[in-house]
Amino acid sequence: MKTLCFLLCIATLFCNLNLFAQNQLTSLSNINTNDYVEFAPTLSADGKTMIFQSNRLGSYKLFETTYNAQTGWSEPKPLEEINNIDAEVNLIGGPCLSADGNTLYFSAIFKSGMGDMDIYYSKRQNNKWSKPVNIGSPVNTSGNESFPSISPDGKKLFYTTHIVSGSDEKCFKIMMSEQDAQGKWTTPKEISYPLNTACNKAPRIVYDNKNLIFAAKKNDGSGYDLYRTRLNSDGTWSEPISLDFANSTEDELYAWLLPTEEFIYYTAKGDIIAKKVPNEYKLHGISYKGKIIDIETKEVVNANIYVIDSLSKDTLQFLKSTVDGAYTIDFGAAKLYKLRIHAEKYWPYTEAVYASVEDNFKELEKNIELKPKRREVRFNVKDSESNKGLKVKVKVTNLDTKEENIMEAFSGPDGKYVVSLREGNKYNIEISSSEGYAFTSTSIEVPITAEASNKTNTDGTMDMQAPEFEIKVQPLKDNTKLTLKDIYFDFNKFTLREESYIELNRVVGLMKENPSARVEIAAHTDDVGSDEFNLKLSERRAQEIVKYLVSQKIHPNRLIAKGYGKQRPVVKDTTEEARAKNRRVELKIIDIK
Repeated sequence: MKTLCFLLCIATLFCNLNLFAQNQLTSLSNINTNDYVEFAPTLSADGKTMIFQSNRLGSYKLFETTYNAQTGWSEPKPLEEINNIDAEVNLIGGPCLSADGNTLYFSAIFKSGMGDMDIYYSKRQNNKWSKPVNIGSPVNTSGNESFPSISPDGKKLFYTTHIVSGSDEKCFKIMMSEQDAQGKWTTPKEISYPLNTACNKAPRIVYDNKNLIFAAKKNDGSGYDLYRTRLNSDGTWSEPISLDFANSTEDELYAWLLPTEEFIYYTAKGDIIAKKVPNEYKLHGISYKGKIIDIETKEVVNANIYVIDSLSKDTLQFLKSTVDGAYTIDFGAAKLYKLRIHAEKYWPYTEAVYASVEDNFKELEKNIELKPKRREVRFNVKDSESNKGLKVKVKVTNLDTKEENIMEAFSGPDGKYVVSLREGNKYNIEISSSEGYAFTSTSIEVPITAEASNKTNTDGTMDMQAPEFEIKVQPLKDNTKLTLKDIYFDFNKFTLREESYIELNRVVGLMKENPSARVEIAAHTDDVGSDEFNLKLSERRAQEIVKYLVSQKIHPNRLIAKGYGKQRPVVKDTTEEARAKNRRVELKIIDIK
C-alpha cells in the first residue's frame, strides 16, 4: 500500500512513546460515557489538550480535557466562554484548533447567526477563549456550514455544506475558501472530482496543506468510512484511499491524526477512538520543539514561524509561538524545508531542514535564539552656552531590558559618543561631568530600521545612517538654576516618594564631583490653597530633600533649604498643565569654584 503522507501539525512526540501508547489506548474511558455521545476530537500542538463535542449537558457543546502520561486524559470540562454565549443555543460542535493552538474554529447554531448553522472562531487569551466571532460571508450563508478545518498556514479553510439529495438523508459536500492578500476569505469553491461524488463529512487538512482526511459514504451506502486524498500539482485531487486499518462495518467519522503517527483519533459508535497507525501508513519525519528566546537576555520572544517548501517556495505552515515563547513544528520526510522565524526588532532566523525517509519519527528539543537588531546611535554632547563639545560620562540604560552601558573612554572629537543600541527599545541617557557641568538626563527610543530609506552598497550591505541626538549640558556657575526632574511627594504632604531617589542620587553625584559647590534647594507649589499653607508645605519639602542629601554624606553647610510656595510661578495660568509646571524643585548654585 502506498505510504500515507499526512502529518498534521497539531501535536508532538511525547517523551516516552511506550508509556504514551499504553495509556492512550486505555485512558479514553475518562472521556467516553455510556449515556452520551462524544465525537469530533481536535488536539493541540503539543498533543496534551483535546477539545471535542458532546451532548452530556443536554445539547451539543464543547469540552476540553488534558493528557497526563501517568493518569491519562483528565475529566472533561465545558468551554464556558463559548458554550454560554447564547442561552438558547442547542448545538455547538465540529471543533478544529489552528496549528499554533491559539485559535479554535467550530460550527454552531446561534440566534445571531446568518443561517441554519454557521462557522465561528475564538481566540485563546490568557488561557481563556474569547467571545466567538462569526466568520461571515462569503463562507457563511443562509444554509448549513459546519465542521471547519483550518490549514497549518492559516490560509485555507475546508468545511462542509448541506446539499439536498433525492432521499430524506442530509448529505454534505466539501468546500474550500482561501484568504486573499488582505486576509479576507474568498468565495468558496467545491472540492473537485473525485471528491464530492457521494455524501461527505468532516474534512481535515494535514500538515503539508496537501493531504486531506475525510469521511464518505461506504461503497454499499451503508455508512461512512475514512479516506485520504492528496492535492496534485495541477490542482486536482488524487483518487481517495480508504484507511482500512481504522474502517469497519460501523460508521467512522471526524478523524484527527497525531503527527507522531502513533495514533489516529476518530468517532465510532458515539465514542472517541484512538487507534495505532500501522507502519505501512506512516510517513517518517522529525519534530522541533522548544522555545524562541532572545540570545542576549534569554527571555522568550513572540515570533511568526514559516515552514517553506524549498523546491516550490510554497509556505506549508504558518505558526505563532505561544505567549511563553513555546513552539512545535513537524516536518514530513523526503522533503527539503526552509524554516524562517521573524520577530519585530530581531534579525530573521533561517535554517534548512531535511528528514530522511529511513528515520523513524523523532522529536528534537531545540531552543531557537534570535539576535536583536542593533544600530549605532550618536550623542553630541555640548556646552549649552558655548556650543563646544564636552568630555563627559554617558550612562545609557535600556528601560526594556535594564541593561546598562557607561561610556567614558569612547568619546570622539567635539563631544561625540557612539554606542550600539537595540532597535525599537527605549533608553534613558544620563550625562554627568566632573569638570563643572550639571548633570542631565533624557529618554530616547531607537528607531526601527526602515530598509527602504537606506542605501544599498555594491556588496549588498545596507548603508544605514546612524541616528543622532544632541544633548546640551549647562555649565555650573554662580546663580545657575537646575530644575530637578521626577521629584514626587504625596498629595499635600512633604514625604518623598520612592521614585524620587533616582534624581536625588544624581544630585548627590553632582555634589561629590564638585566639592566646592554650595547650593540652595528651592521648592515651589502651584496656586491651589492659601499662601500660608503653600509656603509652609514648600519649606518642609525642601527640608526633606536636604535631609536626604545629608544622609548621603553631603555636608549640611553646603545645603540651604528654601520654600517659595506659589510666589514664583514659571507659568502664570490656572490650567492643570501650567500648575504641573509650577509644582517643581530647583537646585540653585550659590557659589562654586
